[in-house]
Amino acid sequence: MRYFIGKDGKQLGPFDAQQVREQLNAGLIGYDDLVWHEGLAAWAPVRTEFPPLDIPPAPAPGGAFAAPSPYSPPNPFVTAAGATRADEQLVLAGRGRRLGAVLLDGLLFFFVCLPGFAWLISSFGGLQHDSMDHASPVETLTRLAAPLLLVLVPLLVLLVYQTWLLSARGQTIGKRLLGIRIVRMNGENPGFMHAVMLRSFVMQLLGAIPFVGPIISIVDPLLIFRADRRCLHDLLADTQVVEV
Repeated sequence: MRYFIGKDGKQLGPFDAQQVREQLNAGLIGYDDLVWHEGLAAWAPVRTEFPPLDIPPAPAPGGAFAAPSPYSPPNPFVTAAGATRADEQLVLAGRGRRLGAVLLDGLLFFFVCLPGFAWLISSFGGLQHDSMDHASPVETLTRLAAPLLLVLVPLLVLLVYQTWLLSARGQTIGKRLLGIRIVRMNGENPGFMHAVMLRSFVMQLLGAIPFVGPIISIVDPLLIFRADRRCLHDLLADTQVVEV
């Protein structure tokens, strides 16, 4: 069964029962937060579905929070711009698919730059061979300019396109191919600020801090093994990765 949690004005989930228990034990959610699952008439306190071990279950009250069904009032934890139907509720992306998307994006950047790198290496070899003839600085610059452009121009074009995809759709090419995307915790599109600046640029700045940066870079991906599968960059940007 899939459970949705209402906490601090946001809707979280879906989670299975074990994940809800893990978050309760970790203090990420409380027994007074709200929970809903299919078949439940209304949002109810978490303790009614997951009572503490020393407290018997209490009946779910018919509270003021309507169940997120296609016929109910708007979900109280989702703004009008990000509201979804019950049959369109967000499902967390698997860890394997998230890793696969990162690898696909990395390979794409590699192959886009590969022709330019090959030409650049060949040009360096030619310059070393001609060093005995004392090649002039102008000739050296001329030989290296074209291969450098062949590296930088495709790289810049791909970077701009990936940035646009992240801002407009919460996806990179790799994420689109694997059917996952980035969203805010309330289900809205993350936009440039959350998907690019907070989630990527700020994390790169943190990773560049002497001594502390390498630790942050190691901890960041390891947090994907949390119950909610949110890495450090997700926590910083108020995002999660879900299936399309």
